Amino acid sequence: FVTALFLYPLLFGILAVAPSFVKFLGSKWEPALPLIYLFSINTFWATLSTSATNFLNATGKITTTLKLMVMWTALEWGLAPLFTLKFGFVGMGISTALISFTSLIPIFIIKKETGAQFIKNIWQPLVASILMSILILPLTVLLDGKPPTIIIMILFGGLLYLAFIYLLAPYKFKATIKEVKLAFFNK
Repeated sequence: FVTALFLYPLLFGILAVAPSFVKFLGSKWEPALPLIYLFSINTFWATLSTSATNFLNATGKITTTLKLMVMWTALEWGLAPLFTLKFGFVGMGISTALISFTSLIPIFIIKKETGAQFIKNIWQPLVASILMSILILPLTVLLDGKPPTIIIMILFGGLLYLAFIYLLAPYKFKATIKEVKLAFFNK
């Protein structure tokens, strides 16, 4: 929950503001926009798989983690060159996005062994982040794309996210903020 609470709004916020930011940088940066979206798929799944592989390591399943790492490396080395040759620089983003779906494997392993419920713990930050980006994206596309406007959209998106997460998970949100305060300010 904590990882999703902080990373999903950043990820979906970047996706919402990216067109405006690219507009500000100029048309020569437009080809990078598909890569931002493709690499964001990887980031979404990495949020879950990193926690899952850390759990596997912490519970002594180092061999399982090693097998996963070998699989991911082999897939990257195998698919990235093929997709890059076929689709150019966007091919790297396509291969990374496709490979990222294999992040479900450690999640299924943990669910099978422990019954852990990943969806139950991430749905509120995910829904709040999606709602925030749905409201911000049209505004960022319509507006001028200048830095002050982008900053205002980022701040507005942050406020929207906080409102949505507070509505969807008030108790989890308050408990998490309390834990973060304790971790950083009560040493």
